[in-house]
Amino acid sequence: KDSLWKIHKRTFLQANEIQVQLNAWNLLVGEMNFSKVSVKEASLDLFTNKEGITNSTIFRQKAESKKTGSESTFQVEELSLDQVRFISENKQNNKLFYFEVIRLKAAIQHEGGDWHSKVFIDTKVKSMAFNTQKGSFATNKPIKGTILVNYSGEENKIKANVARLEIGDDEFNVSSYFNLGKNNST
Repeated sequence: KDSLWKIHKRTFLQANEIQVQLNAWNLLVGEMNFSKVSVKEASLDLFTNKEGITNSTIFRQKAESKKTGSESTFQVEELSLDQVRFISENKQNNKLFYFEVIRLKAAIQHEGGDWHSKVFIDTKVKSMAFNTQKGSFATNKPIKGTILVNYSGEENKIKANVARLEIGDDEFNVSSYFNLGKNNST
């Protein structure tokens, strides 16, 4: 729970099992480089209310004045999710994405402040509402496919592209982005 939990009442992460592999030496020198992160039987809930209060402020960078000369880095090289409920709800922008992830595997390559990944996903969509006032694009359908994901540190944006994403019995070519900045789109 974050410091504003009493206001939004949405717990960011609950998990039965989280495994991490890391190099202890890197940790001692301020580098949090995880070779693997595995999350099983969990719930991840990203939430922003109508006033802009969010439960993900823990991930925001500190102001320049508070940074020290010895900044730590954080990287994950491999990510695995099994039986994870993922919800991203933004009431300011009327968006709701709710997935029950059966399995997700990603190998992540880092280049400076950017990264890219090829992500295999097998999930069930409960809601894919780009505008909740107009309803969900997909509900209670399986989704399978491989997604190419890129993060730009300069733009603070995640871009995802996929050819032949299976949603139910249909195939889609999908291109999307998630702006992680102050006026985020998630």
